[in-house]
Amino acid sequence: MHLLTNAVHAIPGKGRIIIQTFVENEQVHIRITDSGIGISPEQQRHLFDPGFKTAGSRVKAGLGLLPATISSKNIAGRSK
Repeated sequence: MHLLTNAVHAIPGKGRIIIQTFVENEQVHIRITDSGIGISPEQQRHLFDPGFKTAGSRVKAGLGLLPATISSKNIAGRSK
């Protein structure tokens, strides 16, 4: 849910959020894309770090994408 909320906040004015699901090589994939402003390459390197969270140009304490990564690994999956 946080992923979708973040996507909404990153879209100035009207925009688009697309959620796709598909199976490939016996793996379920979920792809979420949006027409938001994007994430800088520097911030992308830290998306899965514990404690990483952005708020505008600031970085605050948070869980980032860590819970999703742990959950997917517990069921023999992965996040990327």
